[in-house]
Amino acid sequence: MSWRLVDESFISELNESPETRHEWLVLEPHPDFPGQWLVNGFDGGYQFDLREQIGSYRAVSPARLGPFLQGCEEYGYRVAFFEDPASILAEFEALNTEPAIELSSSMPGTVKGMLPFQIQGYNFLKDLNGGVAMWSTGTGKTVLAISLIKHHLEHQTFDTCWFVVKSHNKINTQRSLKRLAGIEAAVVDGNKRARKLTYEGIIGADDPTVVVTNYEKFRVDHELLLPLFEDRRVLIIWDEMPTKLKSRGTQLYHAVSTLLYRVPAPQVSAQKFRPSSLRQYMLSATPIENDPEDWFNCVRLLDPTVYGTVANFKNDYVAKYSFFDPNKPEEWHNLDKMGLKAAHVTHQVDKKDPDIATQFPAVIEEPFYIGWDEEGRKVYDFFSKELLKELKKSDDEVNVLSAIGVMQMLCDMPSMVEDSALKRAKYEAAVDDGEFIARMGSAAALRLMEGLDVKGLTLSDSDHEKIRVLEYLLTERHPDEKIIIFSVYSHALLHKLGAFLDKWGVRYVIYGGTDKARQASFDQFKHDDKIRVFISSDAGSDSINLEEASVVINYDMPLKWATITQRANRAHRITSGHETVRIYTLLMENSVEDRIKEIVDRKFQYHQGVFKGAIADQAASSRMSASDLYYILSGG
Repeated sequence: MSWRLVDESFISELNESPETRHEWLVLEPHPDFPGQWLVNGFDGGYQFDLREQIGSYRAVSPARLGPFLQGCEEYGYRVAFFEDPASILAEFEALNTEPAIELSSSMPGTVKGMLPFQIQGYNFLKDLNGGVAMWSTGTGKTVLAISLIKHHLEHQTFDTCWFVVKSHNKINTQRSLKRLAGIEAAVVDGNKRARKLTYEGIIGADDPTVVVTNYEKFRVDHELLLPLFEDRRVLIIWDEMPTKLKSRGTQLYHAVSTLLYRVPAPQVSAQKFRPSSLRQYMLSATPIENDPEDWFNCVRLLDPTVYGTVANFKNDYVAKYSFFDPNKPEEWHNLDKMGLKAAHVTHQVDKKDPDIATQFPAVIEEPFYIGWDEEGRKVYDFFSKELLKELKKSDDEVNVLSAIGVMQMLCDMPSMVEDSALKRAKYEAAVDDGEFIARMGSAAALRLMEGLDVKGLTLSDSDHEKIRVLEYLLTERHPDEKIIIFSVYSHALLHKLGAFLDKWGVRYVIYGGTDKARQASFDQFKHDDKIRVFISSDAGSDSINLEEASVVINYDMPLKWATITQRANRAHRITSGHETVRIYTLLMENSVEDRIKEIVDRKFQYHQGVFKGAIADQAASSRMSASDLYYILSGG
């Protein structure tokens, strides 16, 4: 769109036609956020049609200037600049320039034929020393990462590139590097002696080396890795960094901090600790799993200058601390400012944006609210009443979580409660003096199972309504499609579900066990047409691509919004060949499940608002508060 410069002639024209003043927005360099533009109106304000784009601080970054100007045009605004924006607009146009490097075109969305938003992300990040790709799952973060590695490899800007992923995703990452870019990457694996030999080979290499490793290896091999970070040019790709490095107090965080900056975590606060030879990129769809401090802790490792010290961050954004723990933030403020302050190192892609959504299959989300049979309802109400009585005796957070766990078992597979009770009975029999502090969980299950006998109630899986709905979805509604089933539980429930699928004649794999076993299940589901169902705990809800599936079934609800988001996006990807992806969530009516969904949906909106500048003050974070947990359990 066309724009004007605020000069004498423009002011003169405006004075001659004062009725047009409300049509104009003016942009000037932002006084609080260097490199961004402040939006004002000539008439003292403006209509808030563009509020989602600019937020309450009215800040527009160079990367968002183009879409902002387009939005102004659509809403009928005209734009004037107090300073010539030519250089900023030129930078924005450069973001749309097709990269010179090429990858294999065997997969949609690779560098050769990249989509516009992928090109922008690549050009925005490639020259940063510390940058964040905050991209929705399935938009091509792995392709972006490999593109960045290929760029820096061709420009010889590093001696060693570390691609750090979840343990179960190392082999897939190695394969992608080879398939898309022809890059032979070493994988860190095996015992300590084998890993030491790998590191020695890297040190002795004449050419730049690409290495795929996992977070845990950074911790256990910290001392072995030091020579590979000293006096060497290092590039690091952190995949889903917030899930592993969100807490400053962990051994992993301290090990990484020491490797990067030669100082332990508390001392990382200024640019002087950043080696000039260090370049890092974080890839994440869900940068805040619990609360805003997760984000700060990760950004602090990427670029300590963005927010300054821990004290600086807390002074700026913490409104109130917990009564029980004076170091634990409870309420936050200025959160829209927090997102804007990191805009110069953050490239965002939201696949719900209209221009991007068209590149994906249509997604249809359908919650299944399932009624209880008469006996199941009586059992649930009995357990709920008795557990609430127990909580009055000892109402700490651990017990509340444990009680919710018992109720989730009843919603998922009633026999799991009985299994838990039997394990507890064996434990009690093994205790010599019989004196111990009983937590809720299995101890309560044992006591309540005894109460069921008195009332003449029983637990049944085969009559459970959720099982019947699952059978209907697998055998009648989607009898020929590939399907993913997710549960918060691991081994026990997954195998119980498998037994039902055997009964229904549905072929499946269970994603679990060792990394080798997981890889085998992953490959079998992707390449064997006879395998229709992929059953997984939330260990499989991130970092793997299952675009062969067109249906995702949330057998239950996790307590984190990030987890439910990651689950859905295993199948809803830019590489999917399906026109539609259906996502079902199975919820027992009037139970902990539908209340978990209610709160998780609210937490998701909160997270989205922070980085769009739409949330300033928030009493609750993404983390479940004590009041949230009590509401889930009691309904009031």
